[in-house]
Amino acid sequence: MTQSALQVLGTNIDNPNGFFLMIEGGALDNAAESGHLRAAIGEYLAFDEAFGYCVNCAAQRGDTIVIAVPDHDSGGFSGIEACEDTLIDGIISGTVGT
Repeated sequence: MTQSALQVLGTNIDNPNGFFLMIEGGALDNAAESGHLRAAIGEYLAFDEAFGYCVNCAAQRGDTIVIAVPDHDSGGFSGIEACEDTLIDGIISGTVGT
C-alpha cells in the first residue's frame, strides 16, 4: 500500500506544494496491547519495511522529508528484555509456537 500510494502521489500530483501522506502501522496497537509478541514483531518489521521504502523514495526525490512518530505507548511487554535472543529470533522466524 505504501509503494502504491507514493507512486500515485509522486507521479499524478500537479501541485507546486507537493503532497502529504500519513501511513499508520495500526495493527501494532492491537497486537501489543493483547500481548501477542509474534504479531507485534511482524508489525514492527512491516513498519520498518514501509518506512525504509519511504526514506529511499525521499532520497531519490530530494525535496521530501519523512517523519516517524508513535501515537502512544503500546505497553504490555514489560520484562521483554529478559527474553533470550534465541527465543525472540525463533518467534520472528516462526519456529517457536505461541
